[in-house]
Amino acid sequence: MPTLLIPISDINAYLAFAKQSVGGTSVTPTYFPRWDDGSTFAVETKTEEIWEGDGSRHLSQIIKNGQEVKAKLISYLRPVELGFFEQLANGLSSDTYTGPTVSTTLNGATLAGATTIAVHTNTGLTGSGTKTLIIDPGLSTEEIATFTTPPTGGSDPYTLTVVSSGTLKFAHSDAAVVKTNASHVLIDAYDGPYATMEVCLGGLHALAGETIRVRDCKVDAWKVIGEKGKLLQYEIDFIGIACVVQNAPLTVTLENRQPFIFYSAAFTLNGSTSGDALGIFKFTLERKNNLDDQIQTTAVTPAAIIFAKHDTKVMADLIMQSMALYNLMYFGSTTGTSDSSSIGAGSITILFAPPDGFHTLQYSVTTMHYSLVKPPAMKSDGKHYEMSIEASGVSNNGLNASIVTTTLQNAQYSAYN
Repeated sequence: MPTLLIPISDINAYLAFAKQSVGGTSVTPTYFPRWDDGSTFAVETKTEEIWEGDGSRHLSQIIKNGQEVKAKLISYLRPVELGFFEQLANGLSSDTYTGPTVSTTLNGATLAGATTIAVHTNTGLTGSGTKTLIIDPGLSTEEIATFTTPPTGGSDPYTLTVVSSGTLKFAHSDAAVVKTNASHVLIDAYDGPYATMEVCLGGLHALAGETIRVRDCKVDAWKVIGEKGKLLQYEIDFIGIACVVQNAPLTVTLENRQPFIFYSAAFTLNGSTSGDALGIFKFTLERKNNLDDQIQTTAVTPAAIIFAKHDTKVMADLIMQSMALYNLMYFGSTTGTSDSSSIGAGSITILFAPPDGFHTLQYSVTTMHYSLVKPPAMKSDGKHYEMSIEASGVSNNGLNASIVTTTLQNAQYSAYN
């Protein structure tokens, strides 16, 4: 009887990450982004064939010239882990953090289905209107609800009522944390922190795969892709220095929040929220650190990895509203009528504001120069025209401190730096 194979299922895998405080020393990963098809991991080597004059016509030996790790994470990142990867990619001290305007605790437990909560302070809640709060951030009972302000009661406890006769989904204990969101403004920095990456290839659930931990990783490139009707997707390329096989995989801990989706996007193109900005149905924001990974001395692995030049590309497909972008690119202005040597310049802001009223994500390219505005192909079917554009982010001759500014509001209550 033939011996049957015992295949290892490819779903029994993870990619996990954590930021290192220093280079050369790995740490235990704490972020477990959900990976999607196309994510890859490889230990790459450079080899050399040695041919020697030994009286034969045979190859003498092959030696290894160098070795490093390359990986790609494709993921629909959640709001807190998204900030981690943005800071890792943008660099050291790139996150300017602003804490929540409301930070208090419950005065007394609440039941699922409750229409009100009582809190100990009214700081940040005194204005007339509404306020979106998170209760029990990071716990299994975490929930986001919007309340009418100001609260009732002239002193502790202050009572807040859920808007529109809404109710709470979960029960919450006395002294549960209640906060508004925190703000993170990230810009590109001179160099980036090292991170530890761990990949489990089929080793979960006591199967026979392997878990490999890689130290001193940096982000080489990262791409944000948004498309009509789809979740916001990230492609992040890493290069790492050295790896060690682990005895066992880690326990996977997932962020229990929703990723961003294209339905919640709004665009400002060249300073306008109307016209062509309304017709964008797909975009790609691509940034590259162009890592220098050739710093090698007496080891088979690199001795260091550093950021090199920073590239930003913006690509978008849109339902054509006019020929304004075409004229800007080739005729010098949106109303130009003849060839011009002037480069088409503009800007783009992409804002994701989900209905929860708590999380937001914004990318802003302050100055970009168009490199291509592709006119639509003629059709005889009577359907709409589509146009493609490409542009590069520039520093505006040094006036802009950053090419891309990422502004993220979420439940991370400390700087990612």
